[in-house]
Amino acid sequence: MTAEEIRTRGESRLADVRDRLARLEADAPKDSDALLRDVDELQLAMTNVTSQLGVLVNVHPDLAAREACEKIQLEATKLNVRIAQSRPIYDALSAIDQGKLDPHARRAVELTLMDMKRAGIALDETKRKHAQELRERITQLSQTYSRNLRDDVRTVELPLSALEGTPADYRGAHPAGADGMVKVTTDPPDMAPLMAYSKDAAARLALSKAYFDRARGNIEVFDQLRHARHELAQALGYPSFAAYNLEDKMMGSPENLDRFLDDVRAAAKAPAERQYAALLDIARREDPSTQRIGAWDTQYYVARAKDERFHFDPREVRPYLEYNSVRQAILDLAAQLFDLTFTPYDPEEIWHEDAEHFSVTLNGKPAGFITLDMHPRPGKNKWATSFGYKLGLKDRQLPHNVLVCNFPDPKASKGPALMEHQQVVTFFHEFGHLVHGIVRGNVVEWARLGRPAENDFMEAPSRFLEDYVFELDVLRRFAKHVETGAVIPEDLVRRLQAARDFGDGVQVEQMTMRSRQSLRLHDDANIDRDCRTIAREVAERETRFELLDVTNWPANWEHMSSEAYAAAYGTYVWSDTIAADIRTGFTNGLMDIDAAHRYRDLVLAPGGNIPAADAVKNFLGRPYNTNAFKERLAKSG
Repeated sequence: MTAEEIRTRGESRLADVRDRLARLEADAPKDSDALLRDVDELQLAMTNVTSQLGVLVNVHPDLAAREACEKIQLEATKLNVRIAQSRPIYDALSAIDQGKLDPHARRAVELTLMDMKRAGIALDETKRKHAQELRERITQLSQTYSRNLRDDVRTVELPLSALEGTPADYRGAHPAGADGMVKVTTDPPDMAPLMAYSKDAAARLALSKAYFDRARGNIEVFDQLRHARHELAQALGYPSFAAYNLEDKMMGSPENLDRFLDDVRAAAKAPAERQYAALLDIARREDPSTQRIGAWDTQYYVARAKDERFHFDPREVRPYLEYNSVRQAILDLAAQLFDLTFTPYDPEEIWHEDAEHFSVTLNGKPAGFITLDMHPRPGKNKWATSFGYKLGLKDRQLPHNVLVCNFPDPKASKGPALMEHQQVVTFFHEFGHLVHGIVRGNVVEWARLGRPAENDFMEAPSRFLEDYVFELDVLRRFAKHVETGAVIPEDLVRRLQAARDFGDGVQVEQMTMRSRQSLRLHDDANIDRDCRTIAREVAERETRFELLDVTNWPANWEHMSSEAYAAAYGTYVWSDTIAADIRTGFTNGLMDIDAAHRYRDLVLAPGGNIPAADAVKNFLGRPYNTNAFKERLAKSG
């Protein structure tokens, strides 16, 4: 798939959308069913364009191709706003007698009208045009922000002694040069083992400084992005972008999110105090002068504490977690739980030879496609995320979802491609998004309902799937020693389970701190202040850990380029509380297939057909609450 092919196809598809829009505006069908179908086809055509560009700009190895994606993305933004601000479409939809529609069609109309109001349909022509210009500006700044991060990989030279304590396979992959120095990059899979295991405090600090120094140009870019978002929100009648960003989510408002974060922090306080004291005790035994633990040393000291308290050393698990075995295991588990199958196939569209492609069936019927693009390379998104490539709609279009990660590459590794257990947790988490996309893509009938009901629910199914990586039965199916072939010992799994939740108190505090940072960065009171100052003030107020003296944070925070998370990073903690409650519905254990099928059909399948809270209530038989999350947190060490 070349840059020219991307340009040609993108321009052709946008032209098709423009034609559909022009026909609708010139002569909207008087029959409500025909009108809804035409509007839906317009939304589907637009979604297909934006979804595929969103994938390619994050994975294509060719710079020219990524640049072509960005240009088409900008044109798509203009057209999206044009559709959302179409008075003829808005008037036609508003005139429909919704009482005669079935519940799903009625909800699609309601949400489409809400989207149009949030796009500025009620504004006069001058103000609508201004809102469109701001949207274009936001897209450009978000592209620049992401590009700066994607392309900035730092390399840190460290003495060979910095590898002391890291796993043997990691040491083997980092030989010393003629000068006796080793090179470690800021790519997450390369730096994570060193940050977790290296006994060299100076090395951990140097690598952390390099990581948080990335994308220096984003400081100005992010402040401009925040200003553009704020100006847009105010033009649309909102006091801040935070208010705009949270309105259509379960959270509802900045005030609701603040109250939620206060409640969760209160629950985390006691376990966090115990856990931090334990970490500080270890740190002071290593260095009696330690006053506070550095935020960059959290992984290292949590690993040490788990070893001391539970006799669990994460390095013991690595030889049992070879990438290919893990990948096959997650496919097999999803097949068993949700009645899916995954069959390799060769697609017509390929962006890189490393990506693996599978056709999927659900209950024995064709259900869509997934692509796994799992290993690091230059120009690729550095994090772990999932994307929709094609929206699934029942009997009309099969879903295609893409998983983009940066796990060890069997082809590039000098030995077995061994994974950290936490990387396997991430794999299961992101795969949860794929399963969600496939399942709902075979049930939902309207394009507007093809995504999760509210964005702050979308992490809950993925958080829930993480639990399976700690199940003895699941691990013993695939976790076999790369040298001996021995199945992972039950004793090792029991120690893993015992150590699992230690550190959750301080982790929840860190996550609520970041949630508060994302909120404060987008509220009215802080809009004219430097993003670094805002983030640091929140951190100094809410963290127990010592902060780096100088960083570019939050201007190298990947999530801040996405409107889904901009003021709503609290999505993760919000989803955690829901996921914990979903687990209570598996009263006979996580491998209860009947419960898994009920979960699939009642929670995953509805998509946007019903509010997320209703979907969870249908599964649990009651409204969800935070009790299970708080109980688990209280026991976390």
